[in-house]
Amino acid sequence: MNFLHGEKGFVIRQRKEMWEVFTDIETVNRYDIYDLEGNQVFHAYEESKSFFFSWIMRMVLVAMRPFSIKIINESQQLLLEIKRPFRFYFHMVEINDQDGVCLGCVKKRFSIFHKHYTVYDTSDNAICDIKGPFWKPWTFDIYQGDTLYGSIKKKWGGALREIFTDADVFGVDFPVDASLGVKALLFGSVFLIDFVHFEGNEGTS
Repeated sequence: MNFLHGEKGFVIRQRKEMWEVFTDIETVNRYDIYDLEGNQVFHAYEESKSFFFSWIMRMVLVAMRPFSIKIINESQQLLLEIKRPFRFYFHMVEINDQDGVCLGCVKKRFSIFHKHYTVYDTSDNAICDIKGPFWKPWTFDIYQGDTLYGSIKKKWGGALREIFTDADVFGVDFPVDASLGVKALLFGSVFLIDFVHFEGNEGTS
């Protein structure tokens, strides 16, 4: 996980192909990942068995579909893998390193008045919480106890992009003292939040 060393955060932009925009036929999700200086550093893609399988899963399960998202560098080397099993409500992802070793998971918690996720290590110990107030639907604050620890925000990309595509752009700011493992878990949580709350611009809770 040395690729996270020294990184204070990332901007994650979903890639939208033009034919998807004009036909409204969507397949697997793809993302371009930038550092905070605006340099494109990594890519991410939703692994799929076939176009037809992806289309069926999207049509039937929409944002609840299971997925495996791989983070790769410019040399196509695997850096992280984010795996999501099918869950009807209590959504979760498991984050694995490049060797397939589990680093921990992120789980959606029951909450009435705000969106709530908890980040766990491999021993199921809670590391931090991610909370999205209902009056700030595009903001997810990261807390350790009552201390603001970092943030994840969906960034508005301009009227034309918001109208003609549902491609999302997220910014994640890592806590100053976060370990590489915690950074990886928070990085992986962005993709779960995207699917659960913003996939297709329909938003689910």
